[in-house]
This record gives sequence, C-alpha cells and structure tokens, in this order.
Amino acid sequence: MMRKGELNMRFILNCAKILIFIMVLVHSNLLFAEDKVVAKVNEQDIHLFEVKSFLNKVVPIGRFHTQSLNKKEYWEKALNTAIDSRAIVIFIKNNNPEIYNGLKNKVNEIIKVIKKRFKSNNEYAKALKENGITEKILYETYMDLNVKDIIKEKIFSEKIEPKVLKEYYKNNQQMFSTGESYVVKNCLIKADARELKAKEMEEKKKEAENLLKMLKEEDEKAWQKCDKGIYPEQDTVYKFSKNYPIKEIFKLKKGDFGGPYRNIYGYLIVKVIDIKPSEVLPFDEIKNEIERLMKLKKFKDYYKNLLKRAKDEANIKILDNNFSN
Repeated sequence: MMRKGELNMRFILNCAKILIFIMVLVHSNLLFAEDKVVAKVNEQDIHLFEVKSFLNKVVPIGRFHTQSLNKKEYWEKALNTAIDSRAIVIFIKNNNPEIYNGLKNKVNEIIKVIKKRFKSNNEYAKALKENGITEKILYETYMDLNVKDIIKEKIFSEKIEPKVLKEYYKNNQQMFSTGESYVVKNCLIKADARELKAKEMEEKKKEAENLLKMLKEEDEKAWQKCDKGIYPEQDTVYKFSKNYPIKEIFKLKKGDFGGPYRNIYGYLIVKVIDIKPSEVLPFDEIKNEIERLMKLKKFKDYYKNLLKRAKDEANIKILDNNFSN
C-alpha cells in the first residue's frame, strides 16, 4: 500500500508532467535514497531523483514498464541527459541571462502550483521529506528538465521574414512536391467483415470480381452497380492519400483497372483515368510548415552548439552510474 507522502509526491510530479518511478521502484531491487548524489557538474550535485525524472524522456514509447527500469542503457542515457542539461543551465546563467531568467520564472511558477496542492507548508515539507528529497533538489530537477523547452520556445517565438521563407521554398521545392498523382474512377462493393460471415464475405468478393469483368468490357451500366457514399466517383490519389492501396495503384498505367482491393469498407475497384506529373504545393498553403521546419532546424543547430560549448567549459564527475545493480 502507498503511503500518504508517496501519493502526494506522485501528485507533485504529475502536476509538472514529469513521470517519476518512485512507487514502481519501491517494489523492485532498484530503490535508492532519492538524495543520493550520482554526478557533479562544476561541483553542483545531480541526485538520483533527477536521473529518475529523466527516464521518461529516454525510455522508448511502448516500453514504459518495470522491466525497462532494469536496463542499464536507459539509466545511463538518463544520467547523461541530466548532466548535459545541468551544464547548459550553468552556461546560460553566465552567458545568456535572458533565457536563464525565463527558465527561473517558469520553474518558480511550477513550484508555486505544486505548493498550492498542499494544505500547508508543513504538509508540503513532509511529503518532500518522506520521499527523501529537499525543495532544492526538486527545484534543480525542474530547472534541468525545462531548460531545453525554454530554449526551443525562445527560438520558436522569433519571427522569420516572408522573403526568407520564400527563399527557403524556392531552394527546397523537392520537399514540397506532391509526387506523381493518379486520377481514378472508383467502384466499391461494400462488405464489412464485422457484420458479415465468412461465406457472405466470399460472395461479396465474387460479386466484385464479376463486376470488374463487366467494367473491363466497357459496360457503362456496370458502374451503376457500385455502392455509393464512401469513395467519390472520381478522385485524385497522391503518394500520401489514405484508404487507397497506393503501391498497387501506382503500378498501373493509364486506362488500367485495379482490384478488387480488400479494405475495411469492402472490395475496391479502380480505373486509372489519368496520370499527372508531380506538382509543387503553392507557397501560401505551406508557408506555416516552412516556418516550423526552419525554426526546428535553427533550434537543433543552436542547441547542439550550445551543448558543446557548455560541456567544454564544465567540470563533470560521474560518481555512480551502476544503477542496474
């Protein structure tokens, strides 16, 4: 059974969207004192509590369970990420006060929200103590966890001139190409496997195959036998279109029939009416995406360079990375 203090601490961490493994570790062989110092950056302590806090950033989605906590690679990656973040926090404190002050303000707000969830300061202090950490450890953890996001927010808040966006669009048009597209005429025989028995599905398949023969014989009345409502009578299929067997359709030539293709709606038959060459999407339709891509690249380049400079100046000592034991 979870103690009250442990439940309170889980609430604290969820409030700031951090997934901590304290309660899971209680039932495993990985439980340590949360205030255990595992590394130092310029003589500033990094505690085990912070390394646990970074685990949810490094464990791949879908593997977020107790067994993942036994994998040394995840613990080491979490430790290295915590060290990198602390080095950057120290660096921006000395070299970029604007970003550092923004980070401090954000973390102070988080701590305020956390404290408001407790009836009194004594109850808050008790929850910290029962989980083996101090407010200083909690504060430093949030500083390190949020520094990357603060830097990203700063870069994404900067405006990019329209002429710069247009120049990027002009020089990278292959990125915004639709690729070759197929204009097809659709014919669907509805057959929902959730509603029909296997024998009925087989009958629907035969119906679609017979209809395909009629269509190939250019029986115009055959198109009237197609079920309406799900697929448009005529459609343009791109490489990114949904609900079409793209690979199969793109093997066809103009005038060819394809199918019947089984999907969740039934059996689809297509006739290729035309094949259009690749087109570049208009600038106005994708200018927001261009801006996002440019800012993302700027952020990645900036952060990579910042991390290198920060670690070059930092004195890093790993005291204990033998977590899996």
